[in-house]
Amino acid sequence: MTKTGGTGKNLKSGKGSISVNKNVILLIEDEEKLSRTLAEYLELNGYRVLRALNGLEGLSMFYDHMHEVDLILLDIMLPGMDGSEILKEIRKKSNAPVIMVTARDSIHDQLLNFANGADDYITKPYALAIVKVHIEAILKRAGKQKERVEVGHIAVEPDTWRVYVDEKAIETTPKEYELLSYLIKNKNVVMTRDSILESVWGYDYSGDTRTVDTLVKQLRRKIEVIYVRCMVSVIYLKERKMKQQKLRASMLLMELMFLLIVVGGSVLLYNMFAPAYYRHQKSRVIEKAYEEVKRMDLSGIGDEEMETFKSYEGQNLTFTIANKEMDPVYTTGSSQDNLYQEERQVHRNIVVYRKFFEKDPKVQFWNARGKETLWLFGRLKQGDERYFVCVKENVQKVYSALFYTEKFLLLVVVFSLLSGCAFMYWQSRRIAKPIEELSGVSQKLTERDFSVRAKDYGTYQEISVLAHNFNTMADEIQDYIQKLESSKDALERFNKMRNDFTANITHELKTPLAVISGQIELLQAMGDKVDQDYYFSSIREEVQKMSDMVGNLLSISSMEHELENVEKQRLNLSETVEYMMLKYDALFHKKNLKIASEIEKDCRILGNREYIEQAAGNYIMNAFAHCGEGRHMKISLAKKDGKAVFGVYNDSEPLTDEEKRKIWEKYYQGEEQAGHSGLGLHIVKTVVTMQGGEYGVENEKTGVRFWFSFPLV
Repeated sequence: MTKTGGTGKNLKSGKGSISVNKNVILLIEDEEKLSRTLAEYLELNGYRVLRALNGLEGLSMFYDHMHEVDLILLDIMLPGMDGSEILKEIRKKSNAPVIMVTARDSIHDQLLNFANGADDYITKPYALAIVKVHIEAILKRAGKQKERVEVGHIAVEPDTWRVYVDEKAIETTPKEYELLSYLIKNKNVVMTRDSILESVWGYDYSGDTRTVDTLVKQLRRKIEVIYVRCMVSVIYLKERKMKQQKLRASMLLMELMFLLIVVGGSVLLYNMFAPAYYRHQKSRVIEKAYEEVKRMDLSGIGDEEMETFKSYEGQNLTFTIANKEMDPVYTTGSSQDNLYQEERQVHRNIVVYRKFFEKDPKVQFWNARGKETLWLFGRLKQGDERYFVCVKENVQKVYSALFYTEKFLLLVVVFSLLSGCAFMYWQSRRIAKPIEELSGVSQKLTERDFSVRAKDYGTYQEISVLAHNFNTMADEIQDYIQKLESSKDALERFNKMRNDFTANITHELKTPLAVISGQIELLQAMGDKVDQDYYFSSIREEVQKMSDMVGNLLSISSMEHELENVEKQRLNLSETVEYMMLKYDALFHKKNLKIASEIEKDCRILGNREYIEQAAGNYIMNAFAHCGEGRHMKISLAKKDGKAVFGVYNDSEPLTDEEKRKIWEKYYQGEEQAGHSGLGLHIVKTVVTMQGGEYGVENEKTGVRFWFSFPLV
């Protein structure tokens, strides 16, 4: 509930108004005694104090009086909402000075809260006068709070004369800063050069009005520099893309060069060697034909011989055969009509080429007047008869055919090159794509992104093996990293719980000290102006609280080791529970709780009475702490399935599954446990398990029930 300062005369609670006086201070502190002591001291020194005893109420009060509150005193460990979170919410709405007043004095806590926007930090225990001095110093500087003017990507801080572009600081001259500040304050306002000169340079400036243009250009250059990094990133991406394209281009170029070499070489070889190759092959055909003629009976050429001649003449050969009188025996294309002409031609050939007949038969190549021919001259003897044989081929006709063939071949080459280019381009992309993807995977791996995986390229076995190796490596690295992260997380959780435990215990010790110190200081300063009986009683309570806490801490430090060797004995748990009911009866009545009990008789177990009584007491006090005034509690003990089951029920909000799991941890502290050590339930867990029992918690319709059990004996 929201409360005011000591007298309650100057401030109204909740959404009420605040009367005007010196300064208004919002005090958010969950320790009632400490809050009252500090509030009374500040009010006696002329301040108006608005008090809240938990985080949510404090934040609500801040929202209600946002424009009236001059300073906020904020504790960190608060029920309902943590002080650090409250600070974040305050900074979203206001620049009001905030002083953290807390027992948490670690460097980490201080740095964290200063980073969140705290203006000062006071640790408990503290002297009230010190708090007052800090408040006065902060309020003196309140009129010089750091301002920040933002327009788009540009921010200006008047106090520091700094300029930021996208949160990157840039250096400016004094005149550049003044000009920029003036332009920002007058955004969307049309101004002349003269008006700018008068405002920035002063009325007595006598220089050129173009000075404004020069300075504006300088500012633009400096402001635009901040975007160079982004441009570099774009260039990097373009270079990377170019590298990928370069791979494809290189592969395509190599394939094209290979194709050109193959096709071009083929054409060159054709032009150089095709005629010679043709002559060589035809020479063999001519020689073969001559051998066929040698085997013929030339004295009487029949149908069989004529068929042989016709077959060779189909291969473009011509035959001239004559006897020794130079009468034609056979000539290609001979007929009765041109017999005389053939005789003359035969006679002329034999006479002209007679010297060749005298030599061994051999194919000869003649090129006369542009006519290329192949000749073979031979002389045969069959019986008493001699024959002259001439076999010839006109190669020129074949060469003419080859000329047209070359033209057609050129077209084929061009088509082949174009088709080959298209195919190779497609093939190069097809081959380069997996390589580029693998390159991208390797790049991601170098950037520590081990979630990326390569595809399976079944078409290319080697690339598939490489992709598989990449994935295997990534899996192993990722698994190793996950194990490291798990170990790191576990260590961090442990360290956090340990630090929280230390902070909680420190808070529990320092808060009573702060209460005692403040109240003694107040008593010394104000004497009979305050309720002395209240403060003396409060001091005694705080001293007793600290004594009990120190005792518990000392016993907890050795409990886990002692329980391993503790002596167990037969005990009647029913008598122990009945004794505890009497022990806490006065405490129950003080809070006006409605207590019900169901205790079954003669529940005998084997264990240590002292520790079991401590575990049961922790259950009872835990329920007592979470049970509001006038609510219900129920303590039970029953025999069930061969076990003695002890349970404590109280009206409260149900627990979540996560809370059910965490409440037994050694250093865990729930929201409603702010300001407590949080060791009670862990002690129960330790005591019960070390003595062979079981424990747990259950949500019921209107509350929560904690229980533990031991085997009956």
